[in-house]
Amino acid sequence: LLSTEHFFVIFFYFKGTGSILFEHLLLSDEGHYECLVSNQAGSVLSSKAYLRVKNTYFVPKIIDKIDQIGVRYGHNANLTCRAAGNPTTTTRWLTDGERPITDFTEGTSTLYLADITEPARYICEANNSLGTVQHPVRIQIIEVPPPPVDLMCLEKGPTFAFLQWSPAKQSADIQQTTTTTTRTVDSYTVFLYEMENGQTITNKKQLTDIPARQFHLHGALQYKLTDLKPYTMYMVEVCAVSNLLGMSDPSNKVTFITKELHLLKHLY
Repeated sequence: LLSTEHFFVIFFYFKGTGSILFEHLLLSDEGHYECLVSNQAGSVLSSKAYLRVKNTYFVPKIIDKIDQIGVRYGHNANLTCRAAGNPTTTTRWLTDGERPITDFTEGTSTLYLADITEPARYICEANNSLGTVQHPVRIQIIEVPPPPVDLMCLEKGPTFAFLQWSPAKQSADIQQTTTTTTRTVDSYTVFLYEMENGQTITNKKQLTDIPARQFHLHGALQYKLTDLKPYTMYMVEVCAVSNLLGMSDPSNKVTFITKELHLLKHLY
């Protein structure tokens, strides 16, 4: 089977007549086609048939719709507006008041947002000669828990150390703009590093799921590190964890050296 744009070779057996079905045609498939029949006696080429692909026109359709995204306070975000349509579709972004903030671009338009500090609503708009469609996207301000403060080593032995830290207070700016109200600390994670000459010599060890309810007097939490090496330098830091929003930045770092291990000598 021959066309002006493609060359196909199809093998089949038939008696009388044969046919072929084309699926998922493109506009580029339009053109003249011929059927080439061959056997031991020779080959014969049919007369040409013209295949016309009907062009389908449709209003724009926005692809990969997103209703809202969560962004940390003061962070950046990129919003993408992508659409399909025929004739050619252009896209742009509008403010909530439908004021254009990007120019029309063919197919896809990207909105770059920097230093986001408050909730907002933006509109993805797609347009062609058959019509216009819009889809709103909401920006929600979320914030992971603030990092613990006042981390210190209270006591240490040859193979253990007692740590203490306090939860941080949420800043007033974030309290006023955070739309996700649940920022409860569910647990804490301690990161433990073994040090030598001030340098980390082992990968960090994570001690996870330390309950946030184990607070002592004055709101401080204490935790006992075990299975440490005698007379070894360690560095620790702590992160607060919210099951909903994720892990905080680390607390202040604390270094300490475990005590030497003194073996008791028994006299007989």
